Order: sequence, then C-alpha cells, then structure tokens
Amino acid sequence: MFDRTKKFVDVDGFKIDLSTEFGHGAFSRCYRCKNPDYQMDQCVKMIQLSQNSVDMYYREIEIVEKLIQTDCENLVKILHVSKQKNYCFIFMEYCHQGDLQKFLMKFQQSNGYLGINMILSILEQLIQGYKVLYQNRIIHRDIKPANIFLGNIGVFQLADYGAGRILDNPEELLMRSGIGTPVYAAPQVNLGEDYTNKCDVYSLGVVIYEMIYSKYPIYAASLDQYFEALKKTKDKKIQITEFPKNLEGTPQEKEKLFQFLSQSLIYDESSRISWEELFEMFPSQNSKISSESNTKENQISEQRSNASYKEKVKSQISISNDNLQSTIESDLQSSCKMFQQSSIMFNQFISELIEDQEKKDMPVKQISSNFEGDSQIQSQITDNILMRFIECYLAKCTLFAENLFFKNNSFLEFLENIDNRDLYRQYISRLYYYLLLLSGYQFSCIFNIYNLMFQSQKYWDELEITKQLSQIDKNFVENQIELLLKDKTEELRVQKKFIKQLYIQSKLTFQRLERKVEDYQKKYNINFYLEEILSNQFSPKQYYNQYKKTFIELNSGYSFEDESEFLMEHNIYHLAYSIDFFRFEEKFDDLLQILDFDYKKVVQLPDNKETLQQVIKNYFTDLKMQKH
Repeated sequence: MFDRTKKFVDVDGFKIDLSTEFGHGAFSRCYRCKNPDYQMDQCVKMIQLSQNSVDMYYREIEIVEKLIQTDCENLVKILHVSKQKNYCFIFMEYCHQGDLQKFLMKFQQSNGYLGINMILSILEQLIQGYKVLYQNRIIHRDIKPANIFLGNIGVFQLADYGAGRILDNPEELLMRSGIGTPVYAAPQVNLGEDYTNKCDVYSLGVVIYEMIYSKYPIYAASLDQYFEALKKTKDKKIQITEFPKNLEGTPQEKEKLFQFLSQSLIYDESSRISWEELFEMFPSQNSKISSESNTKENQISEQRSNASYKEKVKSQISISNDNLQSTIESDLQSSCKMFQQSSIMFNQFISELIEDQEKKDMPVKQISSNFEGDSQIQSQITDNILMRFIECYLAKCTLFAENLFFKNNSFLEFLENIDNRDLYRQYISRLYYYLLLLSGYQFSCIFNIYNLMFQSQKYWDELEITKQLSQIDKNFVENQIELLLKDKTEELRVQKKFIKQLYIQSKLTFQRLERKVEDYQKKYNINFYLEEILSNQFSPKQYYNQYKKTFIELNSGYSFEDESEFLMEHNIYHLAYSIDFFRFEEKFDDLLQILDFDYKKVVQLPDNKETLQQVIKNYFTDLKMQKH
C-alpha cells in the first residue's frame, strides 16, 4: 500500500505524480508519470483490487500482459505492468492530444463537419487496431469515443481494456454479461442476450454514425425507452440517411462508408458483418491524422455522380428537407433539429434523476439563513431544492422554448419552400434571428444546469441559477450539491454521462448554428449584431429579453384584420407560442415561484386555433392598455 499523502510515488523506476490526476473510473485513477528509460510522454492507470473489482482487475491485467508484447500503432502503447499488493499499475504512453470525443469537439468548432476522407481514415485505423485484439483472442466490449485516443504520432488508437475479455475462440458466445456504455453497446449486450466479438462491430458502427451525423442512431427519453427502441430495430432496421453535403467525397468513398454502416448497425449478429470481412474491406493504409487541419487534397466535389449510394439511401427513407434550396439554410435546419433532440433527451434523463431522488425519503433540512423570519420560504425549502431548480430550468428550455423553437422552424421551412420566397425575406430573416436566440436560451439553461450539477467553481459566481440560489443559505446549497455528487448509484452514473455528452453536443450545435446565421448575414447583407447578444452564456435571461424585445417591436400593432391569409396559420402558432413562452418565463422568475414549481402541474398551450387566436388577442389588447 502506498502513501497517498505524498505528491510522488516511485514504482519500478516510474515516478508517479499524484497531483496530475486526469481521469478516473469506479476502481481506477490515471496520473502522469516519468521514467527516463522511455523517450515518450507517459501515464499510469492505477487499479485498486476490491471485492467488487476482482473480475475486472484480473481480466485487464491478463489483457495488458498480452498486449505489452505487441507493437501496433493503432493501440495505445503499453510500457510496463506492475502488481503490488492490492494495486495494479499499468504504465503506458500518454496521448496529450486527448480522446476522439475531444478531437471531434475541437474539429467541429472550427470546421463544422469531418470530411468523408478523414472519417474513413479513422475507421480504417480503428479496424487495424482491433485486428491485433482479434489475433490475441481479445474482445473489447466498450468501444466508444472516450476509449479512442489521438496518438502522438498522429494516428488513432484503441485503449482501456477494463471491460475486455480473452476468449479461447474470438467468435464464441458470451453468456448474458451486460457491460459497456448503453448507447454504444450492441443490442445483445444491452438486453442480456448471448453475444460474440461482433458486439464490437456494432459499437464501432455507432461511433462512426455519431461522427457523420453528430447524433446517436437511436434517441429515447430514458434507458427503459432506449432499450424498447433498441428491440424494435430487430424488425425495423436503423436507417442510414443521406450523408451531410459537407462530407464531400467520391462516390466510391460514400458507397464504402454506407456499406459499413448498413452492415454494422444490424440487430441480429448472424446478419452483422464480421471482423474478418472488415479486415478485407479496410486493409491497412498507414494513414496519419493531423489534429490541426483537415487534409482535402483528395476530396472531390459533392456534385459528382453518386447513383449507387443515393439509390440505396432513397430506398430506405424519405428526407423531408431535400427541397431546401440553400446549403446554408439546409445546414441550419439540420443544426436546429439536432439541438432540439439533444435538449429533449437531456430533459428526460434529468427527469429520471429527479424521480430517483424523490424515491429517497430525505427529511426537511433546518436552515440558518437570511430567511429565518420568512415562514413561506422556509416551508418550501427541502432537500430536493436543487431538483426544483433543475426541473424549472428544464421546463423553460424544453417544454416552452422547445415548442416555440419547433413552431418557428416549421414557419421557416414553409417560407423557404415557396417559389416567391424573396418576397418574404423580412419574415425569413426574422425567423433566423429568433431561432438563434432560442437555441442560445436553451444552451444557456443547460449550461447553468450542467455547471450546477458538476459544481464548476470556475463559473459559480456568474451563473444565473447560482445567483438565484444565493438567496438561500450558501452552506445549505453546497451541502445539497455535495449529496448529489456523492450519489454513486449506477443509474445516476449513466445519466450523468449522458448529461455530459449532451451538454457538449448542445454546445457544438449552438456554435454551428451561430456560424450558419453569420453566413446568412453576409449573404443577404443583414446585421443582427450578434456580438452584442451572444456574448453571455451564463444568463438565459439575456436571450429571453432580446427575443421579447424584438417580438414586441415587430408586432406591437398586430391585428388579425391586417394579417395575410397566406401566412395566417403559421404566424398564429409563432405568435401564440411566443406569448406562452413569455408567460412561463415571467411566472417563474424569482425564488419563491421556483421553489413552488411542480413539473407535473405544468399546463401547456392547447393546439387549437381558436384558443391560440384568443391568446394572441388578449395579449396585444393588454399590451395596448399598458401603453395608455
């Protein structure tokens, strides 16, 4: 047993710096280290043996001891393994450029889409890395972006064998041992069925699908619903839609990528492509990736003929947005819908977290605070106060902003698809502006929730949600966050992973949306003054205020008599849902109202034209009376 109070620990010539922890799992921690015998950056994964980690402990040791004898540039290099009492130290090369998830985030921030050339290169490299595992009878069982690293020589590498296993026959059936990360795991792994090493083929398919479309193949509201949706893919296959136009690439490259996805994301293992077939389909190319730029020398224009690929796509699906006439506008719609899906999924996973917390009988906490004399507030302060705030913020950004977002987006699609759309350029520009403000509002709400749940001290004093919480006793709030962070249940751990992934995805999507609107400004010589309104991610209120201000300025004199019949139906939804958004935001604007919030009692606007017209009429009547 080593002394954790020391900053440095020496193990077999490796000097481990305990102040440099950069990752951890349930039974392991990762640190930087140094050994002068190895001329490369180094790190160590330190695994502790416990009653709950026995199987994983010995499995991973067995795997790395096999791999230490191999030399493959597409596997993270294992340098040394040391077992000391109840600890195992796995020393390996440190990939300072980070994992695939980090790479995708940085790349999308600067480029928007990976080119098909790069996606195929990454896929080929991962298949070559897996080939070594296959030859050593190893099944990985947890392939995902967080376990794929960009090596220091510019190639992608598989890593982390904590879920792995060595088989006498790599194609033998494993009996119902659920393991891995649900959204990347094969149906058989998730649903407790027998599986083979083809489970890793499916996981790799999910990773590549995510790289192409910036979303998962299956979306669902909860883990239970995810598993139900997964079962349905047995009869209704996952559909591979037309690739984003920015992927570019030759018809041959698209066909190859399409074949991989369509044969890897299959429910039945017997129909899923095998590793042997993949080794033949993707022979070694010895390609290296630069983390700074996307090589485009070999990319060919999207306008080249691509009949085979398109024919197969069209036979599976009908794409609703094909008739959009502008690349900028088409990409914007795609970004909007992706953000929409992310926030809905985020909402549902938080809801499950809330339900889990509510099942725990937590007593009312006695607080010594500035509100000791206010019995109304004291009666409402319970141990689920954080859940009240989270629920309220989520209702704002999903139930209300999301519905409005959807209506505005439908209005925009309608106008973009008419023959004389230039006559309605003013409406179109306005809707682009509204969509950007709403997505900024949604991302800011999620940004606040994410930093609250993970207790990010960096932004603590600037967040809108913590400023509201500061009205309550600070020690009490910190205790509540500490309780949340200490909750180590498997369900919460999985939900937090989803939350983190969706936070990253929503951030990227909002940034992409911002860039598309900037392009739209340049194309039509419009100035939305984006720098003035998009500079503060800490406050959803900022986006809300700008939306409402613009809405009132443009519609203060609205009357049904002056409305064009052509636009009437779509504009009614835009106006009514905007007003409903205002109503909810202003109803839950202070501490008392938030503490009284009940997610289950939220009443949404009925989808009835007569009701919507009455809502609009009442709002503008009240607005006129306030002016007078």
